[in-house]
Amino acid sequence: MSKPIYYLILLLFIGLSIAFFFSTPHQTSSVLIPTVPTLWKYQCIDTMKTTRDRAREWKNRPDLYEQIDMELTAIKETGANCVAIATPYDDEFFPYLNQWIEVARRKSLGRLV
Repeated sequence: MSKPIYYLILLLFIGLSIAFFFSTPHQTSSVLIPTVPTLWKYQCIDTMKTTRDRAREWKNRPDLYEQIDMELTAIKETGANCVAIATPYDDEFFPYLNQWIEVARRKSLGRLV
């Protein structure tokens, strides 16, 4: 087989492979759920950047409950089965901590035993 024909066949094979890859349906959902056994029992995401570092902003947010729900929904969609909530220990933050816990439990991101 001559070299030009060999290269033409190779190029045709690569082109068909690329076309096949892009023509087959792929998962388009934003929800990524592990389909294989995971190495760890707990698939946990830490919310420290929101729950601790921005805690002083909470009392000024009328949409706090919606923000908590949105963040925990995004965490659940990654395939996580638990969430770490890192609020400051001061008494003034307990009402906010309770909101985080309530939403996390509703989304099955807590009480793993």
